[in-house]
Amino acid sequence: MTDREMILLHKSSSDPAHVRVIANDYSYDGWLVSIFFKCKGALRCVVEDDNGRLFIHNAGQLVNPDSTPAARIEPQEGK
Repeated sequence: MTDREMILLHKSSSDPAHVRVIANDYSYDGWLVSIFFKCKGALRCVVEDDNGRLFIHNAGQLVNPDSTPAARIEPQEGK
């Protein structure tokens, strides 16, 4: 998912959006509860898992399981 797609998904509802996190050696389903910019401008998101734990990820680690196949989507250069 791109940064723009992550922002649109987060703003599409007042409820947290369902996402799938796919990293190098793990994956899990969770809820996109917040997005923020780091001091140097990189966009990050906070995903809550089923146990209530909060994890910080970049958009390239997320997919929307409700609209895309469960495959990793690489972030676009400059996004």
